[in-house]
Amino acid sequence: MEHLEEIIRNYLRTEEPYALQVDGDWGVGKTYYVKNNIEKKLRGDLNHVVYFSVYGYDSLNQIKKELLYNILLELYPEKKILTGISKANKHIGKIVDAMGDSKLKTISSITGVILDVLNEITNSVNNLKMYPERYLIIFIDDLERISSKIKAEDFIGFVGTELLEKIGCKVIFLSNSVEMKNTKKFQKIKEKTIYRTVQFKYDIDEIEAKLLKNSRIEFIKNNHDWVASILNEFHSEQGTALNIRIFKSVLENYSIVETLLLPDIKNYVPNELHDKIKKSIFLNVYVVTNEYKKNGLSERDIFSLRNIIIRTAGGAILVEGSEQAVKNIYSKYHEKHIPMFDEYIFYSTDISLFILRGYLENRNCIQKWLDIFNLDENDYRSSLSKLYEFRRYTDDQLKEVQEEILSDIKSGVYDFDNLLDALGQLDQYKDMGLIFLDEDYEAVIETQMVEEYPKVIQKEQMDFDTMISVIHQVKIKKNHKKIYENLKALDSKLRKEKLEKFVTTLFTKTYNEVFILLNDPSIQLKELLRLMLDLNSIEKYIVVPNNLSDNLWELVRAGKLDYTEKNDIADFLDNLKMTKENKSLGKIDTFKLEQLIKEFEDRFTLVKEK
Repeated sequence: MEHLEEIIRNYLRTEEPYALQVDGDWGVGKTYYVKNNIEKKLRGDLNHVVYFSVYGYDSLNQIKKELLYNILLELYPEKKILTGISKANKHIGKIVDAMGDSKLKTISSITGVILDVLNEITNSVNNLKMYPERYLIIFIDDLERISSKIKAEDFIGFVGTELLEKIGCKVIFLSNSVEMKNTKKFQKIKEKTIYRTVQFKYDIDEIEAKLLKNSRIEFIKNNHDWVASILNEFHSEQGTALNIRIFKSVLENYSIVETLLLPDIKNYVPNELHDKIKKSIFLNVYVVTNEYKKNGLSERDIFSLRNIIIRTAGGAILVEGSEQAVKNIYSKYHEKHIPMFDEYIFYSTDISLFILRGYLENRNCIQKWLDIFNLDENDYRSSLSKLYEFRRYTDDQLKEVQEEILSDIKSGVYDFDNLLDALGQLDQYKDMGLIFLDEDYEAVIETQMVEEYPKVIQKEQMDFDTMISVIHQVKIKKNHKKIYENLKALDSKLRKEKLEKFVTTLFTKTYNEVFILLNDPSIQLKELLRLMLDLNSIEKYIVVPNNLSDNLWELVRAGKLDYTEKNDIADFLDNLKMTKENKSLGKIDTFKLEQLIKEFEDRFTLVKEK
């Protein structure tokens, strides 16, 4: 904030016992700016500076003790100084005694004692002003987070009476008034103590000068003006404060994604496209990080981002029936058609999921970028992207494009996401009466989908219906019932095979080996107990000598089965108890089974309460 330092210095020169309030939303960088800029400069002028957060204290007494203790530590950081002085003043001796582990357990007359200390050391007659233009400055942070057990009027009264008037220090509140409870009441109280409230908001020019131009990320440093222009468009122009905390997350996420993708970019992308692709990565990360941090995007929302169709000209369009979160993103970032944004934005599902999951699948980002950014008729431009220009084609030309799409599909160029996109787009052309294919495109696409789907299930955490439902432009369940049923059957078959393998591993391997398998998102543990009943696993693996039932106990104890159907839990427990009663085992095996049953019963209670 350009003028904050000047505002604070002018406040220090005032004689009246009032405080200053610096107000702003959470995350805009108030605390960071004060600690890394203002405090350093104030200390450079030999002022004493105390930073104190009121968050986490349950009583006014606790705040008083800790704050006054911090004042003493700031004035006399080495305890031996106080020890030497204490011989000359009995009051100072009380402070020294109190500065052990108890941290000032008594408050009575502490402020008076502080004044005695100051007078003893400095012979000052002007409270905490050691000499003109030198002050004790207290930054009190998180005013909006003060405990509900503490009355605001009592705390503000303490600041006014003890700190401002009696000790004579300068107090600067850092706060977020929007989050304050009982705002009207606070406004009345603060009038007696706070003489001015200034709004804190970083200037984008300042962000560019201090953060972007000096960034350790080469791309950010080299394109600082472009990044600053993006921030101006979505913050300064829209009147919203830039959240510094979130923006730093944007930079960190970008840095990681760029590092992970850089080898592929260098190997497979022409040099002239490197900058465009990095800008696209940045915008993808910027949008998704902001919305995830502020509004809590889900994985379903991420998959739904494909409903924002990126076009080679004219900006993006939104598919009808999209999720609300996607509508909000479209309205906020795309509706204005900002050229510097529209020119580069593309949402990669892998990059977007990285923001949520913390790891990058890296499936086919490179090819999609090449499709978007190579607008000439060359090898990099996919046949599917050519459909967007159909109004410029003759019937024969559009037929050629559609035949090229089928040829690419048969050759295996398209992954499962591309196949869904192709199916949806060809459906739209069919509805418009603009399909010129002699071949059945549905059959061609289905054949390739069946080949690609096993790759999807390796990494997909959603169930099949949820995953399919987020592709709104492909009404596969309604318009392609045969494809839907065949894929759903394949999904069930593959997941069952995975789960059967997991059951075998669970009772034949160590728990560490079992734990590794848990990273496979296709394993649906909520189906585990029902499958174990169907496979007769209790008699085969659990109620047997030298069993590994403790592996299952570890799973239950870790809450991995909490989403199992209640009936499946009850049936499994009944079967387990009955089988145990009818079989004689050694003491250790019996102990493990009883431990397992008890854990099930305890967790079953927890599940029922959810």
